[in-house]
Amino acid sequence: MTPEEKLFLKYEKARIFIVGFIPPEFKLLKAYFHGKHITGITEARDADTAFSKLELSAFHFLFINVDLYNNHTLLERVVDTARFANTPIFVFSKTPLVYQYSYEKRKIKGAFCRLPVNINEMEKSLLGILKEGKVERSQTGNLAGMLQHYTLGCKAMEMGNLTDAKEHLRQALKEDPKFFDGYLKMADVLTAQEDYDTALRVLAKANEIQPNDARVFFKMGMVQLAKGDKSAAMDLFKKAIALEPRNIKLIMDCGNAFLEKNHIDEALYFFNMAKDQSPDFIYAYNRIGIALSRAGRFDEAEESYNHALKLDESDPGIYFNLGMMWMRQGKNDKAVEKFKQALVLDAEMHEAREMMDKITKVEQPAPAKG
Repeated sequence: MTPEEKLFLKYEKARIFIVGFIPPEFKLLKAYFHGKHITGITEARDADTAFSKLELSAFHFLFINVDLYNNHTLLERVVDTARFANTPIFVFSKTPLVYQYSYEKRKIKGAFCRLPVNINEMEKSLLGILKEGKVERSQTGNLAGMLQHYTLGCKAMEMGNLTDAKEHLRQALKEDPKFFDGYLKMADVLTAQEDYDTALRVLAKANEIQPNDARVFFKMGMVQLAKGDKSAAMDLFKKAIALEPRNIKLIMDCGNAFLEKNHIDEALYFFNMAKDQSPDFIYAYNRIGIALSRAGRFDEAEESYNHALKLDESDPGIYFNLGMMWMRQGKNDKAVEKFKQALVLDAEMHEAREMMDKITKVEQPAPAKG
């Protein structure tokens, strides 16, 4: 028996969680692990379903395709909790460097892998982690003390229960006054409660603990944006990016924050910055298209979406957004065509079906009067 075979034998009872892959790739990964006698495999499609399963069960390894089904948000949520510090996470993307740079200062054990799935490359990274021998199952509910309060605070915030979230985070910080991530999460809760001045004081405390962490300045910018001061937010976002200039996720988050407030020019500033750093990052073109479409700049939006399709013509989200663009212009025939294309690629894209139903109801003739 080879050393590699002995390693896999050691982990044959391991539980594997595979998220967001199209059926052929899931079958490829499943067959690979079965070939290693690892059969404890669970699958999920999208971020919300996956996170619910992670709440209920513990896993030794996570494999996440962040390019589909909004699963880049799952990666953020997983890293944000305290339950996966020693659970290897394999992040798959057509632009893996985007995510590697975005998380290089965070505590992630695992690897950033290029799509389509290359089993040989993945196995090389996997063997490197197995040889370290420090693989642990993700935690579910048996954390103690400060981390338990922090995890419960994160969960309460996910559920919209801000009062409980604040109390759990207060307890976490009481047990460890130097717990940096606890201050960041507390600031999120206070911002959601519109207690902006206290949120800024909490973030100032976090900055004392880690003076050069970009997340502090990003969250300060989010507070200023919530207060309606987009100029102060812009300055703080730029300060955050100056600390982590390769962090594409941070740059996109700044753009998304402005887009949510319908500040189109500011959103485009950051989306274009991300695109210029990573010309193959399809998500940047998608967000640029959304911003331009909302601004009524439809020709430019279509150009951005078409560029995204050149990068990946099988992405159902691009067709959905093209449908929304045509719908905004009242060109429902073209909108329906794009929604249908999205559903061909992803039959479970309920948003596309809902939009088609909405158009059908609007266009149905009124019943004839007897």
